[in-house]
Amino acid sequence: MIRSLRAVAAACLLVLLWSVPASAHASLVGTDPEDGAVLAASPGEVVFTYDETVTLPEGGVRAFDASGAEIDASATVEDERLLVDVPDRLDDGTYVLTWRVVSSDGHPIAGSLRFSVGEPSEEVATPDLAPTDSTALRRVLSVVTGVTYAGLLVAVGLAVFAGLVLSRSARADRARGRLARWGWAASAVAAPAALLGLGLAAADQAGAGFGGLATARVWAGVAPWAWVGLGLLLGGLVALRFAGGRRWLLGAGAAACCVAPALTGHSRAYGPEPLVVAADAVHVLVGAVWLGGLIGLAATLPGLAGRRSAAAELLSRFSTIAAGSLGLLAATGLLLAWRIVGTWENLFGTDYGRLLLAKLAVVTLAAAVASWNRFVLLPRALRDEGHDANVRAAVSVSRVARVEAGLLVVVLGLTGFLTNQPPRATEPAVTHLRAVSQTAALGAEHQVVGTLTPGGVGSNELVVAVQSRSGEPFVPPYKPTVSVRSADGLDLGRVALKRDGRGSYRSTVVLPTTGSWEVRASVRLGEFENPVATLTFDVG
Repeated sequence: MIRSLRAVAAACLLVLLWSVPASAHASLVGTDPEDGAVLAASPGEVVFTYDETVTLPEGGVRAFDASGAEIDASATVEDERLLVDVPDRLDDGTYVLTWRVVSSDGHPIAGSLRFSVGEPSEEVATPDLAPTDSTALRRVLSVVTGVTYAGLLVAVGLAVFAGLVLSRSARADRARGRLARWGWAASAVAAPAALLGLGLAAADQAGAGFGGLATARVWAGVAPWAWVGLGLLLGGLVALRFAGGRRWLLGAGAAACCVAPALTGHSRAYGPEPLVVAADAVHVLVGAVWLGGLIGLAATLPGLAGRRSAAAELLSRFSTIAAGSLGLLAATGLLLAWRIVGTWENLFGTDYGRLLLAKLAVVTLAAAVASWNRFVLLPRALRDEGHDANVRAAVSVSRVARVEAGLLVVVLGLTGFLTNQPPRATEPAVTHLRAVSQTAALGAEHQVVGTLTPGGVGSNELVVAVQSRSGEPFVPPYKPTVSVRSADGLDLGRVALKRDGRGSYRSTVVLPTTGSWEVRASVRLGEFENPVATLTFDVG
């Protein structure tokens, strides 16, 4: 037993050395230009900034004009920034960028940004994007994840039960052979389910829907550490099946199987990563020992009903291991909840938190059933005399063990949905203020474009851009003079301008009331040419 635990610890340490740091679920914190901005010319590059490093799936960014036609755009990721190159020359009108990135916990986030060149288009068509079936896909992914966990835990648990709990006897060897066949069946379920789960997760990240499973693009997007996790799982399952009496191989196989989920789940996204990943691996391992042990106990105990000493030895061994497993399960579960959920608000205010509470309730019920089995039925089984009494006691313990195992299967189903939910409340994508734009002629060959943000009572940002009639930026020889007054005669006078780019000037204006406000821009173009443009904004 000690050597097996050493093998488990060594394998966990080996995988921990491969781990890389990561943070939590990503949120958009800023864009340049802002959503809804009206620009004098094409920005050339649009920058999205997130609160953590993100990755970009293939086809994650697309750009459209006001008619819904797709335009050329290329995107790259630099740490927490998404950089989108758009054409340097864009016709006047509104453009829409749709984006989809993947945060470090594997969950995709998506959104869109709209900006205009010159002036906004009167009508903007909705981009024609293929449906991704994300809700249905994630539900199927949750079911597949639950099946993977069920197969993994049963395969590991039965192997540990057969290797460490069953005694060495002819009757126990027959039971061990039956459990080995069940272990092969559980492995045959876990392996393809894990592979399918990788494809579904990659399709979800790419927004490709179920059809993405048939494309090389989606499978090429599977993260390297996910392939490592799948390799560990497959190798561990094979090691379990061929371990025989070699406990070091049993321990190594169990460790590989139980560390594998930590490489694709939430554990990698929260720190300190070595501690959280190790706790996750131990959590899965002790859960496997508990569930597999219950199945093994329910399968072998009736056959030992007539052998009081053998049944008592089996129950005593499993009872000791189950008690330790339950303690470790509680300790690691609390640690993972603390590091992953983070706050009481996330525990009670998110789907992840509510599923976690439901899982805790079912585990508590299973623990109560286990306590009844340990402290009531087991002493009764050891106390009763006679063959018939021994048979009844063994059947009762076996029946309760099946109920306990059934509750743990429910826990596995909840775990499948937990792994595909963001653990913390997602910060809302950055909300940008409404920008109101107006254009007015400036003499015969020029124009002024004014943008007022947010266009309401209180502090506003005023941007004045001088352009040619074709929309090209124009730098006048002198800084414009801008004044603001209401239609009711309230004059705010001149405003201080700061250069904001080629032919563009920025200022802060405080508007005290609603109504119609005039922005007068006087631009000196030459010694005898000083046209004035008047922009009228309706302030709500």
